[in-house]
Amino acid sequence: MVPWRPGSGVYLLIEQGGVTPAPLVDTPGVAGAWWLDGCQGPAPCDTDHRGLQLTFLLLDGDPMEVAERLRYPLERRWANSDESALLAAPFQTVVPREWDRHLP
Repeated sequence: MVPWRPGSGVYLLIEQGGVTPAPLVDTPGVAGAWWLDGCQGPAPCDTDHRGLQLTFLLLDGDPMEVAERLRYPLERRWANSDESALLAAPFQTVVPREWDRHLP
């Protein structure tokens, strides 16, 4: 999965720790993953971000349904490791000129 491939949304994770998120790709509706571990050093990392991990789970299923499927794998991930969640949330893809697509 590549970020420029059409998809239905993204599940964003910001975590404290460094456990690989690769097993989450096996969840139905997750098409792929991209992640970055924090760093310390000169610009653009002039602040100490060591220990933080940013993960984009690229989705090809309905983001809310995939979020429900990710619930138990993420709970196990956080219970069985030093990993802890700072943010875990699904986001819909914006479709031009369909501004009311996800409004009540």
